[in-house]
Amino acid sequence: MESVLNFVVMFLSILIALPLAVFALEIIIAAFSKKPNEEVNFWKESKFDILIPAHNEEDIIKETITHLLEEGIEAESVLLVADNCSDNTSVIAKALGVRVIERYSDTDKGKSFALEFGFQHLLKVSSADVTVILDADCRITKTDLCRIANKAFNTSRPVQAVYKMELDDDAGTKQRIQAFAWITKNLARPLAAHRLKIPVTLTGTGMAFPNSQLRQVNIASNSIVEDMKLGIDLTLLGYAPVLSPNSIVTSTFAQNQEASESQKKRWEHGHLLMILKEVPKLLLLSMGKLNLSYFLLALDILVPPLALLCITSVLLIAVQIMLGVFYSTWDVLIYFTGLFSLFICSVLLAWFKYGRTYVSLLELVSIPFYIAKKMSIYTSFIVNPQKSWVKTSRKE
Repeated sequence: MESVLNFVVMFLSILIALPLAVFALEIIIAAFSKKPNEEVNFWKESKFDILIPAHNEEDIIKETITHLLEEGIEAESVLLVADNCSDNTSVIAKALGVRVIERYSDTDKGKSFALEFGFQHLLKVSSADVTVILDADCRITKTDLCRIANKAFNTSRPVQAVYKMELDDDAGTKQRIQAFAWITKNLARPLAAHRLKIPVTLTGTGMAFPNSQLRQVNIASNSIVEDMKLGIDLTLLGYAPVLSPNSIVTSTFAQNQEASESQKKRWEHGHLLMILKEVPKLLLLSMGKLNLSYFLLALDILVPPLALLCITSVLLIAVQIMLGVFYSTWDVLIYFTGLFSLFICSVLLAWFKYGRTYVSLLELVSIPFYIAKKMSIYTSFIVNPQKSWVKTSRKE
């Protein structure tokens, strides 16, 4: 019995130790690397379209499109896909002069289907080299749009801008902690991947794709994290996504509590499903083809949401302590606790480098309470994982 328990605990310790080590390494590399520089002046100019998928976005779409027009983007280069809309999204967009197509389906619901529909339309009517995908609630400058489009055109690789969340001055502690986790995931860790020249994970908006590559992949994946799935599929085709570290796309979190919880549940359940479905495939392919990029991408995706990683680590340490008390086996506990301590130090390093503008030191201490409140998201994944797309409301 003792040997079986020790084996199970050791196996789980190794399984959890991998993402702990990967996260810590990524943060250390990002924190101590020089700020990347992109020489856009030496890039050839590309012609690009902006594809905006939208489902019932009448409250925000005017602001988004107006911002693009004020930046100097031509209305004809913007295509909005009004996907299963029951509001005035398409009417508002048409009044602003951008191209609008409408899509309705009772079965194929979700952002990936809207993107596929829009791209297939662009292939028929546009001569652009690159398609930039922008969410209906996001903002990006013309300079950054041109930068990611030109980089995609010149490198023949998908390009991801840094995706940041803007906070109001009166944002609460919970939202500030969420913004800190967001910037760690979408800036710090991609910077490490950029430094190591390995594939970056796509984040859903502020993405530029050479059209020649989109023709080769099925965008309509029916995944609730279609961006991550698309990045994996393109990597397997030989087009690993890269980061444009100086390009910024911004958005805001959902404001009401129910919408915020729904949004987090979709992101985190989707990520966990990707770990279960895609990581084993990437690892097997990396060994079969001796491809280091596949292996490193698998390790990056293997890092689950940080709250879950903390919860599982603490629970495992508790089990290791119990085994130590009953069977005097302390080796695994010593090594795992040391690695978990390194992980905690890397979180503090990420806060010092990237998170101080979001979270004060006093608010940082409250993170364990924030993590505890997210338990329901992870228990619901075991009982009833979310597999279909659910629209996040932006209304108060």
